[in-house]
Amino acid sequence: MFVVDEVQSGMGRTGKWWACEHAGIGNRNILCSAKGIASGMPLGAIIARESVMRWKPGAHGTTFGGNPVCLAAALATMDLIESEYKDNASRMGDYLFGRTADWTKNFKNHRRRPGAWIDGWHRKSSVISAPRKKLRICANAIVDLAFHKGLLVLGAVKTPFACHRRS
Repeated sequence: MFVVDEVQSGMGRTGKWWACEHAGIGNRNILCSAKGIASGMPLGAIIARESVMRWKPGAHGTTFGGNPVCLAAALATMDLIESEYKDNASRMGDYLFGRTADWTKNFKNHRRRPGAWIDGWHRKSSVISAPRKKLRICANAIVDLAFHKGLLVLGAVKTPFACHRRS
């Protein structure tokens, strides 16, 4: 049984529908998706082979099982992902990866990249061994600086769908 969790990384964020596609993982039994599936509306999905989904009625319940409004949001979201967001995530991934190519001089080289999913930078300095509170203060300062430069980011990750070169 092979289960793939695409709640955080799926729905085109990496330039492909599912991040596992970058690793050539096609033989999965179950794929879990949520968050981006309906643009923030409460919806989750289990995508599985028929042999896995043979349940008797009442054997499965769900918190985010869907309703007409959320399902309409999911259909609209999937249309946008297919028509523009997936390709934009890939283009912006190429752009961001190229713009940060020389950052390894100042940051430890943990640049990983499935599509536009770029992560793993941390500064080469004593701040790495700093207490968590100091690291949070540093992260907050970076978010604040970005805001004052006209770029909205989170302390965790910024979805590449929303990136544009002018940012």
